[in-house]
Amino acid sequence: LPVLLVGEFLCGIPWGVFATMAPAYASEICPMALRGYLTVYVNLCWAIGQLISAGVQSGFSGNETQWGYRIPFAIQWAWPIPLFLILFFAPESPWHFVRRGDYDSAEKSMVRLGYSNTSGEVKQAIAMMVHTDELEKQMEQGTSYWDCFKGIDRRRTEIVCMVFAAQPFCGSAMGGTPTYFFVQAGLPTSISFKMSVGGLGLASIGTICSWYLLHAFGRRTLYLWGLGLLAIILMVVGFVSLTPGNSVAANYAQAAMMLIWLLVYYLTVGPICYAIISETSST
Repeated sequence: LPVLLVGEFLCGIPWGVFATMAPAYASEICPMALRGYLTVYVNLCWAIGQLISAGVQSGFSGNETQWGYRIPFAIQWAWPIPLFLILFFAPESPWHFVRRGDYDSAEKSMVRLGYSNTSGEVKQAIAMMVHTDELEKQMEQGTSYWDCFKGIDRRRTEIVCMVFAAQPFCGSAMGGTPTYFFVQAGLPTSISFKMSVGGLGLASIGTICSWYLLHAFGRRTLYLWGLGLLAIILMVVGFVSLTPGNSVAANYAQAAMMLIWLLVYYLTVGPICYAIISETSST
């Protein structure tokens, strides 16, 4: 257990990198019209990863030997190798090169991203980037960490930090580990694992559906309505837990509400958060 605890703390470092670098990279390599969709896809990757994890855990939930936990941990080591190879050949962000004044490398990166070099499309895109970068410099915005807390950028930082902070504060401590919650709610262990697989399947579907909602309702409306609905669902879960005795019906009612929570979260707050943070920040 101490090793697992230390490992969880250390995992927080790369998780923080993934959560911030992935949407930033996605927002800089795709066209403006597709930015929201690609940044929301980052959340879909989280949902798919959790779904695979729940499936593996469900498959080994009846195995009481040491391999019941060793194999699920070992499977995680299969992912870094293909991901490293993919990222090694991924193009660098052209915005990164523009900020450094390396316009030739920025053009090469744009060509790798699919822009046409013959029609002058690359030149136009680079010119727009240079203009935007110069405009923000004239607004007294720099590129140091301290600039995140000065002037207009301080307001951007406040928005982004609160948007991200709302994720763990709106119930994801329970929704992110549904198996544990279902067991605590009084469900049999085998059923808890299966319900987790179903709930995270709903999460993946919800993230895909959020692409349409993103376009139809906008970021702010979807985010605020999502937080409101999640608060109502958690209040219902809390009131159901006040029923006297260990009611089986109440236990299943709590579990059902958490499945609804997962769907609503991944329809609204979960994916929309990534769109907001990537579009609010300056270059």
